[in-house]
Amino acid sequence: MVAQARPYAAKMDTGYAWGIDQPPDPAVARAADTDADGLTPEQLPEVRELTARGWQLAPDAPMLVFLPAVWPPQLRTWVPDRASRYETWTELDPKTYEVLRERTVRSSWESRNEVENDNDALLADAGITGRPRGRLWLLKPPPGFTSVDDFLAELGRRADTAGIDGACSPEYVRLTRNVLREMTA
Repeated sequence: MVAQARPYAAKMDTGYAWGIDQPPDPAVARAADTDADGLTPEQLPEVRELTARGWQLAPDAPMLVFLPAVWPPQLRTWVPDRASRYETWTELDPKTYEVLRERTVRSSWESRNEVENDNDALLADAGITGRPRGRLWLLKPPPGFTSVDDFLAELGRRADTAGIDGACSPEYVRLTRNVLREMTA
């Protein structure tokens, strides 16, 4: 029996690369002895060092989970994800929907794994596979932009003009990759 190709397999190319062989940033070695228990990604010493040098944590919005795969390798780096995550639990009054109680708790490994599985499913739908888990990605903006957010705002304008929904879709991923290639060529 011949195996069926994935629906987006033809769309995969070298423009989507997770840098599997790319080693972690050297900042990791300098922070190796630091206890990370309870620290959020932004609070990790290695992330603080890198942000002081102009790197920015990649957005964690599900619609942008693909960014490191299309970002130019010279403008991305990563560190092992040893950060804690937190969730806010809210209890609402069933009649008025008024907040009765709210508390922040550390996310369980099961909850974190569920998020990772959801991200992998989004990526697969967009034609991107092979995402390495356990990495915090840091990006530098392409030339002409002061921040990753500024670039994403320009990308949003271009997507609107092209009639492309700003979601983790094959079209939006291709647009992002092409715009990045244009700006870093």
